[in-house]
Amino acid sequence: GESAAPPNAPLSLDVFAEDARRALDAVDCPRAHVFGFSLGGAAGLHLAHQTPDRVERLALFQSAAQWRPAQVTQMQTRLSLDALRAHSPDRADRLQARHAHPERLFRQLRAFVETLPAASDALMNALPEISTPTLVGAVDRDPLFDLDDARALHAHLPNARLAVLPGERHSLAQVPLDS
Repeated sequence: GESAAPPNAPLSLDVFAEDARRALDAVDCPRAHVFGFSLGGAAGLHLAHQTPDRVERLALFQSAAQWRPAQVTQMQTRLSLDALRAHSPDRADRLQARHAHPERLFRQLRAFVETLPAASDALMNALPEISTPTLVGAVDRDPLFDLDDARALHAHLPNARLAVLPGERHSLAQVPLDS
């Protein structure tokens, strides 16, 4: 998440999985326990499918493998610096300090999110092939991904467990640490 976005290449699950593989290589880690939050979960699934020998265990939190057009529309409204600033000024300031061109990043993200419904079909078809032990974690008050998304992900993975945190929303930063 701290790396620079590719300046001219479109974002994709392939790009994210390759970034994860490079990170593992950079620290000479042949196998890892991989955690993915939200879209990071789809990237983790993609990594586990492409290179199952690199992923020892997989934990996904508030992730979906199948995106619907309504979710894309909802995400598109959130993917601007102005929207982030209105919701979380501190996060917007940190993002602006880290990225020379945050609006370019948001454009790349909006374009990527548009591809998710089509990419979902391939990912859903790949799920039964992912035998990596996986924990699918979810919350029950998420406005973007409902429990059916987590249940579907869990049902399609052959070696998965499901855990639900009641009374919580999508924001990982707001999940109580003492739970």
